[in-house]
Amino acid sequence: MDFYAGRRDPDHTPWLCSFCQVIRQAVVDLATRAEGLQARQERPDPHPWEGLDRRSQQLLTRLRARVAAGEAEAAQFRPGDLEKWFAVSPTTAQDWLRDWQDQGLLEPARPGQRIRSWKLRQPWLAWVIGQPPGAE
Repeated sequence: MDFYAGRRDPDHTPWLCSFCQVIRQAVVDLATRAEGLQARQERPDPHPWEGLDRRSQQLLTRLRARVAAGEAEAAQFRPGDLEKWFAVSPTTAQDWLRDWQDQGLLEPARPGQRIRSWKLRQPWLAWVIGQPPGAE
């Protein structure tokens, strides 16, 4: 049944008021979402990765690729691996390993023994093996 059937000049005010309220609420919701997105873009929390030098980022990328390929103990490596990956001398590889250890990126895989292999420290290890933060 048509509400306005048989009326010559029906009053559309109630319908227009309801329609305008719905549109107003949609605009308010959209503005709130847009402001939230804008605020997030202005102050993003930078990933710690961004604070690393390029060489360190390349090391993490290489180790993450090894994990993705399913290699056993992919997050551990030897100085000889660095020599191959980066085409550097054994002395340069040892210098880089010391630097990374001093920066807190690496630690010996088996402390207390002659260092033959290295592993990543947290939180880098969790990132490389794909664990979400806090899932340790």
